Amino acid sequence: MRAILQKKALRYVFGANMISMLGSGMNSAAVAWYILQATHSEVALGTFAVLQTLPAMLMLPFTGVLIDREDRRRLVMMLDAARAVVILVVAVLAFTGKVKVWQLYVMNTLVAAGFWMFWPTITALIQELTPGEEFVDANTFLLAGIQGGWLIAGSIVGFVYNHIGLGGVLLIDFSTYLASFLLYLGVRKGRHVVPRPAELRSDIIAAETAVARFVREMREGIDFLRGHPSVVTLGVSWALFLGAMMTGVVVTAPLSDNVFHAGAVGYGWLNAGWGTGAFLSALYAPALIASVGARRSIAISMGLLAIAMVVAPLSRTRSTSPARRCKSFWDFWWVRSRNGTWLRGSPLSAWYMPWPS
Repeated sequence: MRAILQKKALRYVFGANMISMLGSGMNSAAVAWYILQATHSEVALGTFAVLQTLPAMLMLPFTGVLIDREDRRRLVMMLDAARAVVILVVAVLAFTGKVKVWQLYVMNTLVAAGFWMFWPTITALIQELTPGEEFVDANTFLLAGIQGGWLIAGSIVGFVYNHIGLGGVLLIDFSTYLASFLLYLGVRKGRHVVPRPAELRSDIIAAETAVARFVREMREGIDFLRGHPSVVTLGVSWALFLGAMMTGVVVTAPLSDNVFHAGAVGYGWLNAGWGTGAFLSALYAPALIASVGARRSIAISMGLLAIAMVVAPLSRTRSTSPARRCKSFWDFWWVRSRNGTWLRGSPLSAWYMPWPS
């Protein structure tokens, strides 16, 4: 970890993502709580969760080609700027008391579109900036920061929501995107596009139209999956795994409000448990992978997760997050080992596709 943090570019990337995820986590938790209080409907929360996934299913097949052809740092900056503008508009509506639930749905859909494009982009950027032997540690650190920041932010919302309201939370989210944008400015200068391997550089490619290039590169991503069925299997695993995780959006707020009768503060404590687990897992996940291997690591983490989920209804504590995060770290390492040292955007986007389904 120390070697990674000695690199200025990576420090800026990690800092930018930690800050922006704090804002994003506060946004998501506050909007979910607002919708529940405004509608008293778990169905409305379910709609909120569904709208977070639709952009991914529509966009991810096409984002890989864009990631491969554009400067990944600039792409992330554009995503941050676009989401910041959308959030600022809704924050103004919230401060003036004119915000409607449907407007929050629209904001959520647009922000989610940027979020799902952000994930494969930032993963590819980290791989681009990190030596191959340090990628596992770098990616572990990135995931811990993102997930921990997101979930700790959810706990902060629980304690401050009653004081600053939805508008204040959205304004904080806007400021974190602004800070993230400025940090990315310091990562490097100029436009950098990852060079394609020599076998893909040919006169035929140079003569292709933009549409033909797009179709060919999309086909390459699909061919990669066809040639690596184990990656498809992993994607199906992710679909089931994260499908269960995303039910937390629908379950956690009503659990605090209707079962525990703890209000926004209880909601904050539930989210704090997740954040704690995310950070703790960053300490042991790389060591576990190095010690027992990738396949055993995933078996151990999923076994612990299954036990924790069975015990959870009988306990007042939530202990599943470390196992969830360990699975995340292993999956990224495993996909990279199948994708080779050149981590392309097209296979990454194709691998992310099952997440929202």
